[in-house]
Amino acid sequence: MEGYTDKTGDEAKNLKLSQERANFIKAELSKLGATAQIVSAEGYGSQFAHVDAKASDSERASDRKMSVRFTK
Repeated sequence: MEGYTDKTGDEAKNLKLSQERANFIKAELSKLGATAQIVSAEGYGSQFAHVDAKASDSERASDRKMSVRFTK
């Protein structure tokens, strides 16, 4: 599980928020029985954000996301 934020706000808070998002999704999937399949949850803050902080909220929304990385 990977969590991301947009470029607005304090980066330390963004890292914390993105980690909390990843942890939340991991916990919810675990409740559904996917515990063994979830290896980790990482928060990246705005490290990979592409949209400028001065863009509209709807434009920045694309940077506020969760992703799942599958490994074999």
